[in-house]
Amino acid sequence: MKRILFFYLILTIIIGTPISWYAWPKSLPHQMSPSDMRLYYRGFGFNDGTGIFGRRWYAVTFDPEHDGSHWQFEFIDSGYNPYKAFYSDGSLQQEGKCRIEIMGLEYAPYPNWSDLEWAKCYRPDGSLGSKIVDGTGTQTQWMQDGTKVWELELVDYERVAHTRWYPNGQLRTHQAYVNGEVHGPFISYYPSGAKQTEGAYDAGRRVGTWIRYNEDGSVESTESN
Repeated sequence: MKRILFFYLILTIIIGTPISWYAWPKSLPHQMSPSDMRLYYRGFGFNDGTGIFGRRWYAVTFDPEHDGSHWQFEFIDSGYNPYKAFYSDGSLQQEGKCRIEIMGLEYAPYPNWSDLEWAKCYRPDGSLGSKIVDGTGTQTQWMQDGTKVWELELVDYERVAHTRWYPNGQLRTHQAYVNGEVHGPFISYYPSGAKQTEGAYDAGRRVGTWIRYNEDGSVESTESN
């Protein structure tokens, strides 16, 4: 009887160890991003594919500010996948579905959190600030103190306008888009409000003369395209 029990114990260890290793969640930094973006997978992880010895990806996390705020992306398959973003106090900042595609040297999932099927964006007080439905609407991000730092307008899954602000509330950039490509005049500003860069885009390409200014208003450099 003891020999039979010992046999089953050894058999369980032999079979159970690789199964446990395969099912156990593992993580590593994304090679296409800084180490604050991490990938999670199950499997043996001996190669970059999704075969029996490869990695079976299921999630991505991103901590952009290193202050406790973070994004969580659930990876099911290439295309639109569920995501949530949180403020530094743990309250919900955004939820929805964004596009995640397999790409990169490790054939790993990479999220595009501004390519959205739907989204709800919440202010720090928990109220709904903006939303996107069927690829149309506005994605807004606030800091924990209520300062707006990001606003993206989408129509039929394509960008129409993108505006960013500094944490002090000063406008940083505003870009218009046509057919999903940045188009028209472009100006960026320093946190002080002084002009930083001035130029223009044509269907995603820089055109004409671009000027970069020092913060005192003097010209640092010019570039002709």
